[in-house]
Amino acid sequence: MNSTPKVSVIMPSLNVGQYIEECIASVVNQTLKDIEIICVDAGSTDGTVEILEKYASTDPRITIIHSDKKSYGYQMNIGINRAKGEYIGIVETDDYILPEMYEKLYSVAKENNLDVVKSDWNAFVDENSTRKFSYRTIGCKPEIYGRVIDPKDDLEVFYVNYQNQPGLYLRSFIMDNGLKHHETPGASFQDVGFKLGVLSKAKRYMFYKDASYMLRRDNPNSSVHNKGNIYVVADEIDWAREQLRGCENEELFSKAYAYCRMTSYEFTLTRIAKEFQREFLIRYSEDFKKIQDAGELDHKLFTNIQWQKIQDIIECPDYVYYSNYYRPDTVNAEIKALKQELKDVRKSASYKIGRTVTWLPRKIRSVLGGKEK
Repeated sequence: MNSTPKVSVIMPSLNVGQYIEECIASVVNQTLKDIEIICVDAGSTDGTVEILEKYASTDPRITIIHSDKKSYGYQMNIGINRAKGEYIGIVETDDYILPEMYEKLYSVAKENNLDVVKSDWNAFVDENSTRKFSYRTIGCKPEIYGRVIDPKDDLEVFYVNYQNQPGLYLRSFIMDNGLKHHETPGASFQDVGFKLGVLSKAKRYMFYKDASYMLRRDNPNSSVHNKGNIYVVADEIDWAREQLRGCENEELFSKAYAYCRMTSYEFTLTRIAKEFQREFLIRYSEDFKKIQDAGELDHKLFTNIQWQKIQDIIECPDYVYYSNYYRPDTVNAEIKALKQELKDVRKSASYKIGRTVTWLPRKIRSVLGGKEK
């Protein structure tokens, strides 16, 4: 292996014993041989480390680092700081990759002198001994692929269906701009802040039409399945916004961050348990009031439907909760009538959020005896 490998592959792990062999084998067997593989384990106790050590004993490209913190962001930062490669790749250790992935991505990155190249991916689950795949496109439209983009000139890059793993990052670009992951405990969406930092610093960014990354969606320990982690994404975006302060194009990118916050909050509402939705909508409202007051909410970046919902949430999160998310275990006739009244108000020609409809959520709560169900 060269002193400067073409690609450094960072692999953070914690108790993924049932998945790690397929994952590490897929990286070891890449057709691009000039790579280093940096495995950063956070104290696995289920045999994960032993499997990594087995591969490392026969492949000098593999380095195993033992993290003293259980933090995905901390593990990623350790790996990036240790990396020597020209480009950095990320493979999460319950996933796997196809043999030619890094050869293809490296070729595209070099040919176009890219800071970042990102690709599509395949999501998969194992059901009844059968593996089911679903192709996921990163781009919001076909013409976004295959061209070099400077994010400040095309904010549509913030609209994409983004995953950190499928792609390559120029290591010098990462280091020169001080880009890093948020080092909060656990593995809860610390890639969000890294994504936003990358988008706000890159000058040469490309989307590549390929899906050689296989992303597992049936790991019960994945953060996307944790219905009790209510505010983790909000906290990550708060951290990313602080990193942006004083940077070039802060005003422009702060508005794009607000758009990403909205899409992340909408995803959170689908992910968390229903008993937390009203509580989260209150935080949603408070955060976007601050963003609007700071002049960082740009109507042009949102669809009319998105914009209306944000305004509704800012003015009356209870209205949005009861009209869109409230699903009582038992529904009596009075509750049904009130929910229909909410729908009718929205459809009416005189619809106006705020004082006009705030009495409806209060009336519903009175019917419930002041209790949320």
